[in-house]
Amino acid sequence: MNEHLPGLLIGFPLDGTVLTSGDGVAVGDALRVRLEGSASCPGVLTVDGTSHRLVQGSFRLPLDIEEHRTDVRLAWKSERGEGQETLRILRDRSPKLRYRFSVDDNILFLRDIARQHPKSLFQNPFLAFWRRMHERYGTKVHFNLYYRHKEFKLSQMPDTYTKEWEDQREWIRLTFHALQDEPARPYLGSNGDRMERDFLRVTREIERWASPRLLSPFTTVHWGEATREGCRALRRNGIRGLVGYFTFQGGRPFCSYYLDSATVRHLEGREAWMDWEEDLLFVKHDVVVNQWDKAELERRLKALGASPREGRVLELMVHEQYFRKDLPRFYQRDIEQRVERAIQWASERDYLPVFYEQGFLGARQ
Repeated sequence: MNEHLPGLLIGFPLDGTVLTSGDGVAVGDALRVRLEGSASCPGVLTVDGTSHRLVQGSFRLPLDIEEHRTDVRLAWKSERGEGQETLRILRDRSPKLRYRFSVDDNILFLRDIARQHPKSLFQNPFLAFWRRMHERYGTKVHFNLYYRHKEFKLSQMPDTYTKEWEDQREWIRLTFHALQDEPARPYLGSNGDRMERDFLRVTREIERWASPRLLSPFTTVHWGEATREGCRALRRNGIRGLVGYFTFQGGRPFCSYYLDSATVRHLEGREAWMDWEEDLLFVKHDVVVNQWDKAELERRLKALGASPREGRVLELMVHEQYFRKDLPRFYQRDIEQRVERAIQWASERDYLPVFYEQGFLGARQ
């Protein structure tokens, strides 16, 4: 039960819920959804000034959400006590279908460029592939970077390509991922100081050899795991949103940063959730392309497209190492075909390629 509303449990929407058109029906400019929950005893629940007498058990009440942000004020009175609470709800008002492609664990293509000194960035096969996706489909790509891999560091990346990087700012983003690949879950038990140090190492190098204009206020931390203090350090340095799996493994939240089980359970079937206390938006990965063969990839995309709560904004993702022939443990011969099929699928259904900072979840694109 809710500590602020003794004897009452609100199941939906939660504080921080991000609503889409799939959550309800349009009534004028409003989205009409259901306020759902249960009462352990009879009482009176007042929602934005309108009182409802509840019996013991579950309830569903109509709730109209008009604005991008709406504060729903609840007051509860029963034999178990009384209390008040405000649910701060976000509404994605855009009718546009959107997708973003992000790539994690990046550093090897940068090492190759630093060693080979090509005349153009796009003589690098990895970047050349992504430019083809942009030219064919308009795809926008967000690369999350390590600072180092073995003996190579981002500080060794030359600044001779700055103009070419900046010329790609309409479709490329570069942001922090982690210091390096190992160990797994590097920020799970660390304080904010370590996170901030590593974030600044990567970010300052991007600014030096690429351009500050390619940075983004969204990123994915390696393994999608971090303490509240670590995430707070990222927010302090300009990050406004974090992307993760938001699922369970062994009965516990997995790739879910610091979020508790109830919030992760809520996010599992949705697109995003807002932590108002930390002023951070959490966005859920929908498909990790390197995890599935072509048949399963197609099935999952089809299921997402049919989902009213998950299919409006698609977060598609892949990892760099699956493109690397020199890493036979990871290399997938058909990874480019899988990635292109996911992009093609989205394009055929009129999903627009976006970056999330372009309006709310890319809605301004």
